[in-house]
Order: sequence, then C-alpha cells, then structure tokens
Amino acid sequence: MFYPGLEPDLVAGMSEAGLPGHQRQLIQGVLRAMHPGAYATQHAAAGGAAVLALSRAEAVLRARAGASNAKEAQPNGKLAYAVIERTLKPVRALKAVVTPAGQPLVDVHDLLADMVRRGEDDLKEPSRCSVLAHQLTAFVPKIERIVVDLFEQAWNTAIPATVAERAIAEVASLAVWRGRDYECLVADLQRFLRQAPCGQGLLSVLRPLHRQFRVAVVVEGARILAGLDRLFDADADVRQFTIGKKAPDGWGQGTAKLRAFASLHGRRPGEDPREGERAAAAVLLTLRVTAPDRGVGVHLARRKIEEALDTYVAGHRLAELRLAPETLVFQESGGRSRRYTSRGPTVDTARPLTRHWPVEIRECLRMAHIARSTSSPLTSAALSWAAIEAAGIWHGYSDSAAHVDLARALSLQAMRQQLLSSHQCVRRAASAAHDEVTQRAAATGRAVRGLERHLAKKGAQLALEQQLREMRGRAATAELEAADADNLYLRPVDAIDRAAPVNGHGLLSDLNRWADVLAGPPGAAGEVKIGSAALSRLKTVLHGLPAHDVVVWQARMNNPKQCATWLGDVEERCRAQLSWMYVLRNTALHQGVFASVADSHDAHGARGTLDLTLEMLGNWYAVAASAQLPQAAWTARQVITELAERQKDVIRRLKAGSAMTDLNFTHLTSPTSNGRDRTVT
Repeated sequence: MFYPGLEPDLVAGMSEAGLPGHQRQLIQGVLRAMHPGAYATQHAAAGGAAVLALSRAEAVLRARAGASNAKEAQPNGKLAYAVIERTLKPVRALKAVVTPAGQPLVDVHDLLADMVRRGEDDLKEPSRCSVLAHQLTAFVPKIERIVVDLFEQAWNTAIPATVAERAIAEVASLAVWRGRDYECLVADLQRFLRQAPCGQGLLSVLRPLHRQFRVAVVVEGARILAGLDRLFDADADVRQFTIGKKAPDGWGQGTAKLRAFASLHGRRPGEDPREGERAAAAVLLTLRVTAPDRGVGVHLARRKIEEALDTYVAGHRLAELRLAPETLVFQESGGRSRRYTSRGPTVDTARPLTRHWPVEIRECLRMAHIARSTSSPLTSAALSWAAIEAAGIWHGYSDSAAHVDLARALSLQAMRQQLLSSHQCVRRAASAAHDEVTQRAAATGRAVRGLERHLAKKGAQLALEQQLREMRGRAATAELEAADADNLYLRPVDAIDRAAPVNGHGLLSDLNRWADVLAGPPGAAGEVKIGSAALSRLKTVLHGLPAHDVVVWQARMNNPKQCATWLGDVEERCRAQLSWMYVLRNTALHQGVFASVADSHDAHGARGTLDLTLEMLGNWYAVAASAQLPQAAWTARQVITELAERQKDVIRRLKAGSAMTDLNFTHLTSPTSNGRDRTVT
C-alpha cells in the first residue's frame, strides 16, 4: 500500500509552511493521483479528466481520418463513437464546477453533444473525422487554461469539496500527461514548501519548464552501431564509445562521472564467461534529451534508444541487442549527475495471490506478466487488454457486453480496496502527524541548546540573543504540542483499533467493523460507537487528504443513494478505461501504432485495471477453494457475470434506501456471500 503526501519531510514541510487543510489536500491529492503505485481507480488515468478525454477523442478521430476509406478506418465506427460519447461526461463534470463556465467550455460541450446526437454514422468518412479532430484540437489548450485557473482558485480559497476534487483530478492528469517523475516531484515540492508557497508556484512544480539532460546507457551485444546518428535528430547529439577502447568525452564537467560510469561495464571477476563475452561486446551511448526532470529524462532517453535498436533487428536476426539496466543522467545547467537502474521494486518474500487458478486463467496470468515487464507503454497497454481477453472477457457494444460486466464487478472491488486504504491512511496519517510534532519539539530543543552554547563563548554576537529568545518561544510551543500529541493522535487510533481490530501488521481483521466505525450506526456495539467518536475527533486534527477521505466515506456510509451514485460513477470510469484499452489494442495490431497522446496514462491505467481484475478473481478463487465450493471451478466469465449481477442488485437496493450496514464489505466480491448478508456486531 502507498500513502503519498505522508512522507516525513513533506509532512514537516507543510507544517513549517503553515499550510491550511485545503492546501494540504491539493498537494496530497495530486501526489496520490500521480503515484506510480496508485490504485487503478485513484490514479490520474482513471480520474475522468476533461483535457485527457478530449485528447483521446481527438486521437481517435485523427486515426480514422488517416485511413484511405471508411472500411479500413481504425478504431471502428462503433468504438470511435463510444469514445466520443464518454468524452462528454468529464467535460460536463468540469463544466458543472467552473463558475462561470467560460465560452470555450460551453462550446466544446456543445460540439461533443452535437457529435453524440448525430450518432455513429457521422464518423464514417475519414474526411469528416479530420474536420472534427481539427475542431477538438483547438479546444485543448483553452480547456487546459481553465483547469489551471480552477486549481489556482482551489489553492487560494477553501472551495467546495467536489470542486477541489475536480481540480485535483484535472491537474494531476495534466502533470502525468506532460511527464513527471514521482521522486523528483517530491524533492521539488520540499523545496517549494521552504519558499513562500503559492498556487502559481505549485503549478510550476507540477508542470515545470523542460530542461536539457545528458543521458548515458550501455547497449550490450555489439561494439559499434553503424549509422546510429542518422536515426536521431541533430539536437540529440547522439554519440557512441566502444567499451574498453575509447574513453568517453563531451560532457564538460560531467565527463569524469561519465568515464567512471563506463568503467563499471565489462567482464567482472567470477562472472559467467558467456555473460562476460556479452558484456565485452558493448557500446556506451550518450545523447541529449529535453525533459521536465531527470527521471523523465532517463525514461525518454532509454525509450528513444530502444526504438532505434528496433531498426537493427532485421539485419541481425541472431544477435540480441539489449540495454543494460544502469543509466547515468547529467543536468547540463546545474552540473549534477545521478545513476539510475531500471530494475523495479523488490520484496523479501514473493507469494502467489492464490494457488488455485483455473487452467484457462493461466494464459491470462502469463500475458499479465509480460505486459508488466515490457518497457513500451503502448505495448504494455495492448497486452493488458490481451490478458483480459485471455480470461474470456471481450469488448462489446451492448449493456450486457462482457467488458461492461467486468466494469460493474470492478466497481465492487474498488469499494473494498478504497475502504481498506482509507483505514490504513488514517492510521499512517495519525502516526506521521504524531512523529512530526514530537520531532519538531526535539529539533527546536536542540536548536535552543546550540544557541546557548554559542552565547556562552566570548565574543558571541548580541544578535544571537534575539534569535535565542525567538527559538525558546518556538521550543515552548513545540513542547506543549508534543505533550498533547498522544492524546490527539495515538489514543484515538487505539480506540479505533479496539472497534476495528487489526493484526500484527496493522491490517484490518474485519472490513465490516471499519465500515461501522465510519457509519456510526445507532444499533452498533459500544466499542464501535467509541471508535466512531474517536475517528470524528481525529479527523479534526489530521487535516488535508486523510481528513477529507474520512469525511467522504462517512458521508457514503450514511447515505445509501450517494454510495450508489459513486458505484455507478466508478463503473462508468472502468467502462471508459476498458474501451480505451481496446482502442489501443486495435490501433497497435491493425495499424502498428505504438505511440499515443498520453503513453504514461495509458500504461498505468491499463496495468492498474488488469491488476484490479486479477485481485478480484484471485480473491474469489482463493476463498472458493478454501471453502471447497463448486465456484472454485467457475470460469472467469462466470465469476464476473455473478459479480456484475451482485453490483446491480446492490445499487438497486441502495437507491431504494437499504441501509449501508446490510452490505457485507468483508466478502463483497467473495463466493461465500451475496454482498448484503450481514448484521451489525
């Protein structure tokens, strides 16, 4: 699980800057939506951003406009129309929160509404698609400006929660779309907080000006890549140096780091001789890229080189050219360098989600593994759809289509996932706030003692006396806050843990109990009532996104119709994501297109949707096998159909006013429940 915005240095920075809750919510909300480990339904790719949706609609129209005739156009007419139709919803959502809406927003809404009214037939001819694409293109920068203004307004004023949520979703989407490395972003935010934080400054951090970077990588499998420079623009200044023969140069004050990086490659003592031979046949490549930060610069450079290596495949069918995992990046303006490795995160002990997958799901798992390991974003997105198809889920155009049922089932799984996450977020936020308060008291105390030692020396400056008085005042305040930290943060968590017990790792034993703590039902047990009261006290001191999430989930747990609306909204966003994955699959296979308007969105959204699908299926099969139920032998299609019907039943009952406490959140997507078969304990 991930909890962006709760990094210790960031929490301390926001406190030191004196940020109010609504400004903390913006920072933490954007970080969560941009985090590479974000859940599928919380990432910017699934936030229903208007600018992203418009760009995708424009890309679909341009793809069809490029066909020689209507019959050959991809994506097909029905699929293109589905994308256009779903673009209207995020535009309406943005229009509803921008006051006044602004003429560009009104005009693009009317254009999309007219396209939807005209229907699929209006998208048949490539020439007509070209005209519509041109019209949409003109609106994208104008809507982007509206979004930026909305975000700045949300920073300056505590606006309604729904407006702030829309501002976060839109700007996070823009930031991911333009490119931003999460680690670099957090470091830049920490510097931002040490200055005078303002809305424009935050936007500049999220969407910085591009800078030039030099990047070095090693290609194994060849000593020279003939004609490489002709595969790049002159601005890239691509150069190559055979490892072990020619010392690399051309990086100015970064040349020494470049040579040290080159010396790391080659045969190492005790290495497998075959690997040594491969490493000996290696060439160091350097090139210049323009990117918003060094992390994106590394990604962009490696991708450009991989695409260049594609051109050598046909001429050397037996050779294997591959990139070494290490990369060196050097920022020309600042003179700073850093080494990166392309290896992903690790775990101490890897365990299968379940050992009881049906045989037909094995191909889906294999495809999912390949999709996650490939470096090409569009290939990963297309293979993610192929994995879903391998599970027997196909795209269709009716309300009973398999991918629609999958979207319904995923909305139930998303509810479980986000409820669990909200519990962990509260506990982590309370712990982070407690640590920040106590560490600040300790730090100010050390500062006071240090100043006192300086003043005790002969010749000490009198100005230090004023500084010492100010620091003693800060230390006294910090000590008072630290003295009350246990009462404010830890004791409420203890009360919540008694109401909703956790295991040794701090994970919930029963999700239903946490749902009851959020709802605070009148007939609940005494511990639940005490835990609910403790949560209400805790949210008043947490501030920012954790407090906002508590308020949101408390509202949903106490308003069945609101929760039903949320489930329907998640379903709609999952439908849109699945349809877009199908678009990417079709354009990749039928037209050989492996680039899109928002590669990073597409890859994360596709992989996240696939992960959520496998989590849901894995939970089903694990429980069914453990309970020795016949549902353990069901196909994935049967499971998803059952869960889709369950979701429709849940929404129907919630809209009719059925109590939220009737829902069995612990087993919401399990074969041992129908989703509404529990009582409050």
